[in-house]
Amino acid sequence: MAKCSIFIFLSFLLRQLPLSHSQEDLQLMSLFRKFLDMESDDYVGGKEEMIIGGNDVEVGRYPYQVGLMGENENFPNCGGSLIAPRWVLSAGHCFNAVEKVIIGRRDFSDDDEIFEEITIKQKIRHPLYMGWRENNDAMLIELEWASEFEPIKLDDGSAVIFPGRDVTVMGWGATTMEGEPSNTLREVEVDIVPRILCSIPYFMYGGITLSQICARRRGKDSCQGDSGGPLIIKGETASEDVQVGIVSWGIGCAFLFFPGVYARVGSLTIRAFIENYVNFDS
Repeated sequence: MAKCSIFIFLSFLLRQLPLSHSQEDLQLMSLFRKFLDMESDDYVGGKEEMIIGGNDVEVGRYPYQVGLMGENENFPNCGGSLIAPRWVLSAGHCFNAVEKVIIGRRDFSDDDEIFEEITIKQKIRHPLYMGWRENNDAMLIELEWASEFEPIKLDDGSAVIFPGRDVTVMGWGATTMEGEPSNTLREVEVDIVPRILCSIPYFMYGGITLSQICARRRGKDSCQGDSGGPLIIKGETASEDVQVGIVSWGIGCAFLFFPGVYARVGSLTIRAFIENYVNFDS
């Protein structure tokens, strides 16, 4: 019922767009039609593949990917990213899910992998974190000792994040809506969604704030267990990647009208939070 009502509302809104042929009007109409595309069975039964719709990552491609682990657990509850030798960035809502981190793993079923297991010195959740709408959904984790893996570069506010831009998200999360997590790190490419198109289906949660961005692609998404992981503009190599988002929340996984919502790393509030604590040289 709710999905039907949202579809009718979006269709109505599309019909209200000006009928001029300006570049801006044509672009917006194209984005609406892309968003309303009903030609696929992306969420039949609510069981589509999410980081899924994706692929297993190349060995060593994302050295900065972090798994957040409970004290006596051997599989991550959340993801994260190494942003400096002693600092990990993750989602604020993962605060109670971590007592140690794993860095350098790709396949949790491979006992021969070389990786780091590092205990935590302190966890710092964003002071303006709002759990009911997951605004400023960011957390910093200071490690007891420095990692030897390569950190990822963060968006300093200068990254060009335009509607339709290709971005990549990765994690060990669920591979179907109601399925089990993946032993192997997976990645999927999604598209940035305009703020207005994301705010409409999420209006009951207050819409999308300046500290959030949205991304989706037909049948592709992050899902449960991917929280806290990085959303990146992918370069040729890991050293050229730029993190623009943190996996935060959404309604379901790969649901047609509900893009994935990510904390925006380059926003003023999240950037200031990170810079207040992190020494990027140590």
